[in-house]
Amino acid sequence: MHNTLVLQAPPSAARTVVSRLVSSVKGTASMVVTALAINQERHELMQLDDRMLADIGLTRHDVGRETSKGFWDIR
Repeated sequence: MHNTLVLQAPPSAARTVVSRLVSSVKGTASMVVTALAINQERHELMQLDDRMLADIGLTRHDVGRETSKGFWDIR
């Protein structure tokens, strides 16, 4: 006797739940990637000297305020 596994497409409601879950995971992953990129930019700002900061219109105070934010703070 052979056991056969039959796979069926999930019902419409299950597809909706899966679709929402996938969308949520993609959104979260996108936010994490953005937060990490901004964190890297903040680190690079700290490496600039005062002349370079003046060239881009920032002060050491501006950099201190920006780099004191947590990596999750993407504002």
